[in-house]
Amino acid sequence: MIEVRPGLVLSDRYLEVKMSRSGGPGGQHVNKTETEVDLRFDFASCDVLSERTRNRIRQLASGRIGKDDRVRFVCGKSRERIANLRECEARLIALIRQAMAAPPKKRKATKPTRGSQRRRMDAKTRRSTTKRLRGKVRE
Repeated sequence: MIEVRPGLVLSDRYLEVKMSRSGGPGGQHVNKTETEVDLRFDFASCDVLSERTRNRIRQLASGRIGKDDRVRFVCGKSRERIANLRECEARLIALIRQAMAAPPKKRKATKPTRGSQRRRMDAKTRRSTTKRLRGKVRE
C-alpha cells in the first residue's frame, strides 16, 4: 500500500512489482542479485482516484503507459532493491500529486503595449546598425 496523502491510499491490487537484474555499479553483485524494480500502476481501474485525475495521468504520463493501460516506472540506480522500490514509489506519488493539482490557468492573450513595440523596434535598429558597421571599410 502506498499513501499518496492523508486519506488517499493506493491498494496493492492496483500495483504490480517485478524485479530483475540491473546494470550499473556493483561488479559481481549485479550479476547475481535482482535489484532493478519495475513498478506498474493500473490507474484505469483504480476507483480511489477521480475520473479527472485518471485523465490527467493519461495526459502527463502518455509515454509511460503501455498497451495494458498501466503506468510503468523502472529504477535500477541503486545496488539495493528496497531503495529502487522506494524511488519508483516516489515517482508514482509525484505523478499522482501532479495529476491531482489544479491545471494551470490559461494565459489570456493581450496586445503588446506601444512602449514594448517601440523598444523592440529600437533594439532591431541598433542591431542592424551594428551589423552594417562590420562591413568592409571604404576609403
